[in-house]
Amino acid sequence: MTPLSRPVKDGESIERVRALSGQAGPSGQRLGAITLSDQVLGYGSHGTVVYRGEFQGRAVAVKRLLLDFYDVADHEVQVLQESDTHPNVIRYFCTERHDHFMYIALELCCGSLADAVMQAPKAALAQQLLAAIPRKQVLHQLARGLYHLHALKLVHRDIKPQNILIAPPPHRRRRAAAGPAFADSNIVAGGTPRVLISDFGLSRILDDDESSFANTFTMRGIGGGTVGWRAPECFDSPDARNAAINGTTDSTGTNHTSTTDRGLLVGGSRRRMTRAVDIFSMGCVFHYVLMDGEHPFGDRLSREQRILAGRPDLRALQASSIPSAIEAADLIAHMVARDERSRPSAASVLVHPYFWDAAQRLAFLQDVSDCLEAEARLIKAARESAMAEAVDGGVPARPVFWDRRLDTHLRRDLGKFRKYDATRLRDLLRIIRNKKNHYQDMPEPLRLALGDIPDGYLAYFESRFPYLLLHCYYFVLEDDSLRTATIFRPYFRAPAL
Repeated sequence: MTPLSRPVKDGESIERVRALSGQAGPSGQRLGAITLSDQVLGYGSHGTVVYRGEFQGRAVAVKRLLLDFYDVADHEVQVLQESDTHPNVIRYFCTERHDHFMYIALELCCGSLADAVMQAPKAALAQQLLAAIPRKQVLHQLARGLYHLHALKLVHRDIKPQNILIAPPPHRRRRAAAGPAFADSNIVAGGTPRVLISDFGLSRILDDDESSFANTFTMRGIGGGTVGWRAPECFDSPDARNAAINGTTDSTGTNHTSTTDRGLLVGGSRRRMTRAVDIFSMGCVFHYVLMDGEHPFGDRLSREQRILAGRPDLRALQASSIPSAIEAADLIAHMVARDERSRPSAASVLVHPYFWDAAQRLAFLQDVSDCLEAEARLIKAARESAMAEAVDGGVPARPVFWDRRLDTHLRRDLGKFRKYDATRLRDLLRIIRNKKNHYQDMPEPLRLALGDIPDGYLAYFESRFPYLLLHCYYFVLEDDSLRTATIFRPYFRAPAL
């Protein structure tokens, strides 16, 4: 594997690198297929500057990197060439060299996820685009992009809000560099904006027979990734642990360890890294999106310590009014687990119930009910003490009676056709299944109380039994014969790439 960067040559000085990185771009000059403007879109580490430019008549972002870090640039181009066929991965166009720099033409976006969430003054378009995408769809797009990368055996290693970009719908053509790139008054009309994974400078491509790789550390003992977003296994060196626990701050409150370090990589530890490092970082990003910029491990000063201790705080998310907040908190809790072996794969993230729509959730509960009726062994497995977990997410000191949470119309209707045991989970699922199957036969006041199928009907039961879906999901997931059964297999099958 080509190293991510190389040491500065003998005779080269840090001052020379700094001087080169401060040079302005050759505005208006053609660099092969790229025409560069003097409009700066952003800055990166080690002298990287991103300019506005043009490629074959369309506006693009041009990333200028110092040739002193050629291996980093060459590696990033290699990764982009292999991975940019997915709509949620930044698109690569071409590479040119000029003087001391390499120029990489990339898809032009409106801003980063960090800019949009934190409402940066110059990111109005990015904010407009982000507001047009339901938050659940933002997370689903990110998960699909990561699933694509992992299927290519590519580990990103630096997932964070700053490396996720927001682009308009695909049909909105980026205009040439001389005029506004996104001049439409309604930039979101006629399509769904996209979120794109970008910046592959720290990524690692696994060989065909590899599922893990050795961690690497910089001269300062800091592993790959960005402090505060990287997985705890990336701290697997004494220096990295000390930096996380004892990271000093200056008078401005800046944590000196909280930057991405793309410096000289000097070897690895015996700890092996896997795709799970990306899952951890993406879990932090999921929380950041849902909670408007809040990190699951708290503020910057204590974040690394809490990550090392495995202490995320998801209480605000669980108690929020965000749609599917209970399922979202469950998914994120698994993604940011301290033990990487406990984290789901990108494929498993995509099939988590958080991403199911109302029709799929309702169908799943009905299928679970059918199985409990058909197989006696499952009735025993669905122990009655599980009722408390299904209703409240815990085990109470006294029995739970689910009928007490139903409204008057439904309680009166229950005993007309059969008897139900209000302490049994199986009977609660029977109610959901039977009333759905006989919905049109119910009196109008009861139909109005339950709501329309599927959305209103599901909301009626989820509002009263918020943990029921997750309980049933894990009941099936943890039983191999159930999970692989024909009726349940589609719920656990990852979507096509």
